[in-house]
Amino acid sequence: MRRRNYFIIAVVVIVVIGFIFFSNSSKSTGHVICVDKNSNNICDDKEKNVTATANITAVENTTANSTASEYKPYKVKLFLTEQPLANESTLPENPDKISVLTLGKIALSDGKQYYGPYTLYTYLDGVYNEDISCKVEEFYDNIISGGKSKYLADFAAGQQTHTTNIIGYEMQGTPNEVKYSIDCTGVESGITFKDDSYTVDLIKP
Repeated sequence: MRRRNYFIIAVVVIVVIGFIFFSNSSKSTGHVICVDKNSNNICDDKEKNVTATANITAVENTTANSTASEYKPYKVKLFLTEQPLANESTLPENPDKISVLTLGKIALSDGKQYYGPYTLYTYLDGVYNEDISCKVEEFYDNIISGGKSKYLADFAAGQQTHTTNIIGYEMQGTPNEVKYSIDCTGVESGITFKDDSYTVDLIKP
């Protein structure tokens, strides 16, 4: 009788252990249903993830390329004249660099006498789609005039010409040579332009 009881207990234990084993096995290696509507041997849920990732990458690349090509390098020129132009559209397309200016006329300002006034045109070689900020410095015999930057020429997007009509040279202490340098930065793109080769010999009357 005891042997029979032990036998029954052993059978029950084996059945329970087998049930637990197969239950865990089915959980770890259970079948996953794969929906493949377009019959390309790739589960549709995986295909969606791949497509979404590809689309995101394509958008990022397109954005990077459009940002890089949205702005372009530019050039800035100076044109100094005694007589202001009646129309800024008559600015020469390729003016010679300023080299010699024969001083004339006298203007009074703050109790001082100046040769001039002269007009300085700062202009771009084209029309650009961003704001461009320029600093034009004036040097007397290689020393910055007045000890600080002289003029600002800020261009709004689409603007091509900036006019500074208060240029003058003091009668007392007028240098033999004056130099203008340009330092510009595209506000949105950060593209820079620099030119410090505008040197002018001043001829006194």
